[in-house]
Amino acid sequence: MASFRETPYGIEVTVYKGRDKNRKNVREYKTFNTKKEAERWAAEQLISNDRMVSLDDSRMKLKDFMRKWYKDVASKKGINTAYNSKSRMEHHIIPDIGNYPLTKLTPLLIQDFYNGLNEKGLAASSKKKIMETLSNALRYALKLRLIPYLPTDIEKESVVRKKIIYWTIEEFSVFLDYVKNT
Repeated sequence: MASFRETPYGIEVTVYKGRDKNRKNVREYKTFNTKKEAERWAAEQLISNDRMVSLDDSRMKLKDFMRKWYKDVASKKGINTAYNSKSRMEHHIIPDIGNYPLTKLTPLLIQDFYNGLNEKGLAASSKKKIMETLSNALRYALKLRLIPYLPTDIEKESVVRKKIIYWTIEEFSVFLDYVKNT
């Protein structure tokens, strides 16, 4: 809900944001020169507010949310998928960007995180899997309305698959002859 009032300094907008953990009303105020600017800002704030669950949840740190996501979603997958997700989460995501609040995650921050993975010397396929884990967790946050958009849409390195070289029938026959009596 937004309210407008004229002041000597311009049009003041008040947007109701919800209640904090102490059950106190939280409002945001801003003053504009024109009514049109004020209405645009109020609409943006209300849309943003509709996407969020609560002020307490939106201030949740990424590391706390990742652990919640693991417990709610990833741990219920196959044993290898769950283990790999937890490993990527604990060794790469949480140490590097785990202390950021969910709402402070931006594509720029995620791009810097990805570039940091390059500096660690990880293979492109490993970086891809780490980013998939982070994206899956943040999609869950989006579904829970804890973040307004998915910040993992960044420039990533393409994964080049190595060509597999197979033995010919002759090479395989030579190998079988060699290991026949072992």
